[in-house]
Amino acid sequence: MSFATLQQRTNAAVMAKLSDAATLDSVAAAGKFMDESAMALNGIYGEKPIFELDGIDGVDYRGKTLVVGTKSYIVRECKPNNRSQSTMLTLEQA
Repeated sequence: MSFATLQQRTNAAVMAKLSDAATLDSVAAAGKFMDESAMALNGIYGEKPIFELDGIDGVDYRGKTLVVGTKSYIVRECKPNNRSQSTMLTLEQA
């Protein structure tokens, strides 16, 4: 098994354990949801909720609906995060 294959399997296993269950435009989405209280603990103030979508696919998700648990959000901003190979979605409660 190559290092790249091992890394890919490890990343997939970690994301499966740490991901928040969500749907983006009615399709299952893997990623991490961060609300205002979590961001305040990390020293980020005055921000809207953020969903860090696993992977960078180049799709513009602005205006799409993201559902996390029982809450719905509208994607207001969508930016790739090359450092973590993810897409940062800035959200607004629907």
